[in-house]
Amino acid sequence: MPVILKSRRCASSRAGHVLPLAIIKTFGSRDISSFALYVDHVLAPYFRAEIERLELPVDQRCIWYLNVYSVHSGRPFRAWMKETHPWIIINYILGGCTGIFQPCDVGIQRPLKHTVRRAAHHYKFQETLSLLQPGVDAVNVQLDRTIGVARDRSIEWMVRAYEAISNVDLVKKVSELYLEMCARSANQLGPQAWEHCQVDDTSGFNLSWESLTSREARQALNELST
Repeated sequence: MPVILKSRRCASSRAGHVLPLAIIKTFGSRDISSFALYVDHVLAPYFRAEIERLELPVDQRCIWYLNVYSVHSGRPFRAWMKETHPWIIINYILGGCTGIFQPCDVGIQRPLKHTVRRAAHHYKFQETLSLLQPGVDAVNVQLDRTIGVARDRSIEWMVRAYEAISNVDLVKKVSELYLEMCARSANQLGPQAWEHCQVDDTSGFNLSWESLTSREARQALNELST
């Protein structure tokens, strides 16, 4: 392994990254082994540490927000969570709303994925230049896209992404966004969400309690043909 890859592998190990061997073990149509490993070695220990830090009861339950992805919402994973971690309650973000109601997606995952893409692009750029320098014609340049090379190089990309999001201010901003979202959800989002559920702007009706029980709504019901 090249020196740069060795250094990045060491940096990955020091950061506590887990790089498991991919085991092809399908439950239904998707594999949950890597996801289960994340829960066992990352999520659950984090929750336990926070429970201890906040001096909460040992039987304190925790909420985990997930988007409605096939692996997340599939019966095998839900059954496994209920059996092994019943104290972790899974709440699902509505489909198409991940970028709105899951602050981690906007505040952390997008910068992380963007950094990975940039690192991968930089690698391809440098690799192309190194192949062109000996005088190889551009049409004959072929990058090594084998699994082994992509696997080794991806460690460097992930370390760069991890370093990019390892920012206290960034995490605090995401936490503040989440708390703000919870407060707005408790005080405002519920009623407002129902008010915005309307077929068109001409009828003036929506799914809010006030609209459905209004005199106008009752009158409209009386005028419906039977």
